[in-house]
Amino acid sequence: MSKADQLDKLSGEWAACERCPLSRLRKRVVPGFGNPEAKLVIIGEVPTEDAVNGEIGMAGKIMNKLLHSVGISPKDVWHTNICLCRPAPSFKSKKRAPKLNEIRACYPRLVKELDIMKPEIIILAGNTPLYVATGKRGITKNRGWLDTFTMKCTFSGSKIYSTLHPSSLLHGSEEQKEMKADWMKEDWLEIARVFFGKEKREE
Repeated sequence: MSKADQLDKLSGEWAACERCPLSRLRKRVVPGFGNPEAKLVIIGEVPTEDAVNGEIGMAGKIMNKLLHSVGISPKDVWHTNICLCRPAPSFKSKKRAPKLNEIRACYPRLVKELDIMKPEIIILAGNTPLYVATGKRGITKNRGWLDTFTMKCTFSGSKIYSTLHPSSLLHGSEEQKEMKADWMKEDWLEIARVFFGKEKREE
């Protein structure tokens, strides 16, 4: 069975998931998407509101622009999330991170998804993927390649890199946005070097 068929089967198995409370108020389950043969997988936190509605929003456009800027085609990437359901908004906030029980409920699917993909590079985009993989908090102080021998999770992949999620560029002051944009460009230039087989920085 091809990777595409295996991923479609996995998606079907989780399409009507009721393993955690997110199933009660969600609009729909948003499975991973992209190139099933991709050697680079990007893991976010939860689907964006635009993704839930089947659209590419600002975060997606930022990600695609960033990929293009370092020479990686968006068609050569697979996108997925820690949880496939977006938490419903509350009177306090339009967005919240998934809770631990919600993460645990969706984790076996993520492990299976990565086991099918067997990517060469995994990108942890944001605080929640970083925490799930390493137990560490604070993406800005934990950017970079991770020591896979000391990680808490069972993610497969020869190289794992943590960086900011593109949605972080939609929040904060202009100075903060500019600083985060510089960090992300620096990170993705490093990722691209390894993606294209250039392990060392060029002098």
